[in-house]
Amino acid sequence: MLGFGSEPQWFCTKSESFLSKTITGLSQKISFTERALVSKERRAVASRGIGAGALLESDLHYSFFRANLSVLNGIMAAIPVQLRLQFSRHYDPKLAGAVSAIQSGVLFSFRQFARQKGSRTVISGSSALLESGSCLATARDFSSRHMLPAPQILRRN
Repeated sequence: MLGFGSEPQWFCTKSESFLSKTITGLSQKISFTERALVSKERRAVASRGIGAGALLESDLHYSFFRANLSVLNGIMAAIPVQLRLQFSRHYDPKLAGAVSAIQSGVLFSFRQFARQKGSRTVISGSSALLESGSCLATARDFSSRHMLPAPQILRRN
């Protein structure tokens, strides 16, 4: 659709769904909580320097924000799983296919990224097994570079 000045203007004519509004709200809560944690950490470092860790450990608000962030991230990570379950209330075959395609694309990109870092990666379902001494650093770098939430990491000895 062309608007004023012949510049294309793209927008959806449908109203935002309940699910979309919920995901947006959850994302906003995660961002708020992350900013609150960073603010508390900066204030602690400014006031205590290297003793900031002890100050933060005793701060109930800081502990609450960390626990809250963990729960919010867990909920966000569970959404794609729920959207792919056929018996889920929100199941739609096209949406499930799109979610699966996105997950496959992310895993493919992760495998390439890890290979560039010198790690061997085995993909199984929606999981990646990374054989490297720097698994955590590789996962964090990938997440931040692609603006994705940090993955759940299980370490096997």
